[in-house]
Amino acid sequence: MAIGVVIDTNILIHAENETIYCYQECVNVITHLIESTEDILNVDIDFDFITEAENNSSIGQEYWKHIHTGMLGHTMILQVIFDGRIDFVPPKPHYHIVKKIDSYGIKKSDRHFLGITYSTANKILITEDFEDFTVKNRTKIKKDLGINVIQAYQIFQPE
Repeated sequence: MAIGVVIDTNILIHAENETIYCYQECVNVITHLIESTEDILNVDIDFDFITEAENNSSIGQEYWKHIHTGMLGHTMILQVIFDGRIDFVPPKPHYHIVKKIDSYGIKKSDRHFLGITYSTANKILITEDFEDFTVKNRTKIKKDLGINVIQAYQIFQPE
């Protein structure tokens, strides 16, 4: 069964830094998505990673700003696009969900990732951000919104 995920930009960046604690787990997530034949990257509508001028998505803006040619994350994004394993979801959930997301006190860019994740089938956000997604916030988000905010080691790791 295919699993759709939203990937915070920090996962793609950490896969480039061998000195960071989660380097290998981030590499494993990205490599899995490159090699998979069914698992999906969820992004918001108007995502365009081929032509920056055509991109009008929050996730796309983050990726364009931080992910560059030669990075493993760049390869993964192009591969899922090429394979048709990308799912475009509405960028904003219903107003009452947006208000709930705003109540967690996380920065705006991360609120976008959370709102997009809410609109996906699997409701999985992979992030290593513990500044905004504290353990307390992760627990509350799961309870309130049914979103699993997980670390890289919790998904797509080799046996």
